[in-house]
Amino acid sequence: MIASDDLRNADLNENVNTKKASASGFNVLGGMIGDKDKRTKHSLRIMLVTILGISLIGTGLGGYIYGLHDYNQYLVNNTTPIGTSLTFQQSGAQINVSDVWTDQSRDVTIVKLGYQGNARKLLSTQGKNYHLYMATKKNDQPKNLQMSYGMLSTDGDAFLFLKGKLDKKAYQIFIANQVQLVDDDSSNNTDGGVSVNADDSITKSLSQYSMNDVNSSGVISFGKKEKPSNTPDNLNFRINPWSDSTNVYQGSFLKSDGSIDYSKVVAVTSKNNVVKKLEDQLNASQNNIKKIDATKAEYLDRLQQNPDDKDSQESIRQLDNRKETETQAMAKTQKVLEMYKNASFNKDSFGDMQTHFEYLTLE
Repeated sequence: MIASDDLRNADLNENVNTKKASASGFNVLGGMIGDKDKRTKHSLRIMLVTILGISLIGTGLGGYIYGLHDYNQYLVNNTTPIGTSLTFQQSGAQINVSDVWTDQSRDVTIVKLGYQGNARKLLSTQGKNYHLYMATKKNDQPKNLQMSYGMLSTDGDAFLFLKGKLDKKAYQIFIANQVQLVDDDSSNNTDGGVSVNADDSITKSLSQYSMNDVNSSGVISFGKKEKPSNTPDNLNFRINPWSDSTNVYQGSFLKSDGSIDYSKVVAVTSKNNVVKKLEDQLNASQNNIKKIDATKAEYLDRLQQNPDDKDSQESIRQLDNRKETETQAMAKTQKVLEMYKNASFNKDSFGDMQTHFEYLTLE
């Protein structure tokens, strides 16, 4: 019995030792996951944080690159931003992109260009004195496109008309000045006007540029490379009738016979805005007069209580003068408002327009 008990105890001790060995083996085989050592846990946390950080940096960098690509594509495929100042290469005359409009069916697209500073002294106000170009890849040339350029009177905005369907992409437009005017401040040239551009000069100067030479405003910058000696007096910009910045008239800019309705174009793009501003001006003047009358009534009440109140007397005199000035301004505003409301515009309102354009092929 003793021997049997000793044997049983020996087996029990062996099992216990086996379990301990197994437990110890588990700690080794389990690696960092199973290891309960504090130093191992700390190392594990550092490794996980590092892996997570690298993953986040990689994801963020990828998203940034993707977003930058999308933004660049947005710039490349959209209209030159409204308000962008454009400069003619030789004369230095500046005009700005005032507005871009299209109609609901995208049959007509209109670019309004405002002449800045001394531009009217340096540039002709007749559309016929400019050459028009559209630069596209050979397979992207719109079919049946018509383009014309003219100025609304000699002191209004210039209008570029594109009649025809345009795809959802940006098109590069070039306007080349053909007549150099003598600035009033210049004493070096006594000619009344000099032709400065040969018909093929813009084609030659553009031969060394591509569609990739466009800046973030959609303008091909001739300053990026050495400026060609034959650079004509031109400027360029991009236009896309599907851009977010393009105003869309919920109607048609075409008449029933298919021709451009110039009266409606002026009404929608210019006249209606001017009329609205003048009406707002009239309303503001009317409100000012009401305030003047209410203030004057207060001072009259004070005078009734104290006829010797000098301050009230002087205030009433000033208020009467202000009311007279405001009333005169209202009369002038009303006169201009009626003139705009009754004004009628047609193709002749844009002077002698340029109605011919050429395609330029850029790679």
